[in-house]
Amino acid sequence: MPNKIEETMLTIDVPEQQLTAAIRRGVAEAPAPHRWPKWPLIPITAATAAVLAGGIYMAAQHPAQERPASVARTKQRQTPTLAQRVAAVKAGAAKKNAAYYGQASKTVQTSSGAIVSKGPDPKSIAELVSLTDATVTGIVTELSARPYHQIPFTVATVLITKVLAGKTVRPGMTIRVQFRGGNLTNPEGDMVTYVPAGSRLPKVGDELAMALGQIPKGANGDSQPFWVGYGPNSIFFKDANGQYRLTPQPKPYGYNPETGKQEPDNSIEERQTKFNQEMNAFIHQHTAN
Repeated sequence: MPNKIEETMLTIDVPEQQLTAAIRRGVAEAPAPHRWPKWPLIPITAATAAVLAGGIYMAAQHPAQERPASVARTKQRQTPTLAQRVAAVKAGAAKKNAAYYGQASKTVQTSSGAIVSKGPDPKSIAELVSLTDATVTGIVTELSARPYHQIPFTVATVLITKVLAGKTVRPGMTIRVQFRGGNLTNPEGDMVTYVPAGSRLPKVGDELAMALGQIPKGANGDSQPFWVGYGPNSIFFKDANGQYRLTPQPKPYGYNPETGKQEPDNSIEERQTKFNQEMNAFIHQHTAN
């Protein structure tokens, strides 16, 4: 982008021949170089020489006091470190969360809204990572509602703190991650926060570990590209103990042929426990290396 001087120069439209003639005319009309006048030589007598010599001697004995050169001080704007950016996010989290969630008149839990992947169902974290475009840790910095066809979605802006897998992202980069649920105005005109069962809505300041797939712009009516979790076991929230954990899902009930009764299915809980352990080990391994 040109500066002001360049912009001014760009607005001048002078034919080349006319410009050349003007330059030559300016050179021809320029004043002659200044020359020293030819003053008549003044003979120096012995007395005059003595006075001059004395003055030179006194000047040598008392040189003019040197003034220190002024040092130009320029303020350099330092780029905040990743740790400083994370600290700033946490410091302002409460205010931003109140602005987003505080406007809702009530919170309603809906049916399960976990994003179901269209690909294979991974049986381990290693397999989950291999199926995704990027696996990262990060912190939520902003929240915005992005409803689509009266279905609530929340887009969380996430500052990436660590890249565990994937070549299209880097630490310090921000990405947009879409979650099912969030703020939506109901037919009565009330703002309601909808939370799908088995899901957790993000808050500013939440630290996450995520296995994500990238979605092009236009999906769900979003004019920008965004990312989503790969299946229900792909977004891990960091707890107070520093461990990343999946949001517990409701236990389904199924028929047990051995007892002949409808009983809770513990397989989902067991699988989530396995994924929690493997994800934390994966993060620790990446940190150690």
